[in-house]
Amino acid sequence: MDLGYEPLSQKETEEIKKYKDELIKRFGDEFKEDYGWAAATLKKKKPNFTDIEENIQLSFFRPDYKMASYNVHANSKGILFRLGLLENISNKSLLAGPSNIGFTDPAQLTAKSLGYITITLLNSIPLLII
Repeated sequence: MDLGYEPLSQKETEEIKKYKDELIKRFGDEFKEDYGWAAATLKKKKPNFTDIEENIQLSFFRPDYKMASYNVHANSKGILFRLGLLENISNKSLLAGPSNIGFTDPAQLTAKSLGYITITLLNSIPLLII
């Protein structure tokens, strides 16, 4: 599909492939796969997102993540559940445009996630004392 961008030159394509091959040589064949960067830490050849969640003890977020994905990833729940609509009309309408309905849970979970990230960063770098 043409997206209106200039295609990469042969030289650029070769440079990218060379860089990819160097990374695979450096980090191993697992690096070719999705989440391959986590393979060594998880001691698993083909880790997935669930493996990472369990390893960092955040798998309790899985139900919320799945709920947020109902309308994006095809499954039977997505047919009847609309995160941005009121419950009593969610199976009769399609959402067209932004909505404030259903915003509380994602907003709270985003704030929690940012808190976890901040704590992790603060614990991983030395603090400067002025």
